[in-house]
Amino acid sequence: MSDELKDFASAPASRETQSTNTNFDWNKTNADRFAHSPCITTLGFDPNADPKVQEQRYEDCESDLNQQTLKKGFIIGFIIVGLSVLIYFGIKSSKN
Repeated sequence: MSDELKDFASAPASRETQSTNTNFDWNKTNADRFAHSPCITTLGFDPNADPKVQEQRYEDCESDLNQQTLKKGFIIGFIIVGLSVLIYFGIKSSKN
């Protein structure tokens, strides 16, 4: 099986495939939206993919990134509040 895949991957495309023109419409594929997404490095961009499927993949990825950012923000916020409370009570008890 792996030899067959290697042969397939190393075989050049047919002349018909190589000579077939393909059109790429930047606006129709909504490429600008994907190119400026933080998920472009993770998911890449396939101009031949179904735009709705690709949009859903990007929305899922961006939602995950936003949730991770929120979690990190809450953790940092709790740490800052906790340290502030410790410092406040430390200063207050040293005055007494």
